[in-house]
Amino acid sequence: MISKHLIASLSLPVVLLLSCHGNQQSLDLKIDGPQQVALVKAQGQGQPQGITISAEADLKGRLVLRQTNFDQVAYDYAIEEKGHTNWRTDWYADTCWIVLQPEDGTRGSLRLRYEFLE
Repeated sequence: MISKHLIASLSLPVVLLLSCHGNQQSLDLKIDGPQQVALVKAQGQGQPQGITISAEADLKGRLVLRQTNFDQVAYDYAIEEKGHTNWRTDWYADTCWIVLQPEDGTRGSLRLRYEFLE
């Protein structure tokens, strides 16, 4: 079952694949400019207490991922070339925004896997 996701962007992202397994979800994105992606908890999930996010890149260049609520919370993570990073943070909202900020000329693809934790 594929759950609906709101995806907004500064320059329209191309979503290559969207999938959902239990509460774990994933997005495959084409990286060719700045974008904003909304990660939304799985349908039927309770109140979030945290989130785990994994990012796997195949890039020519470097990308900064900013996890934010567009208010007072922002965490930055960098990834480059064929890199991988993952993290877990406390998160109490139903939506988590990821702002993708590639360095000039950066191109490639990014897979985000995430799960809201109850």
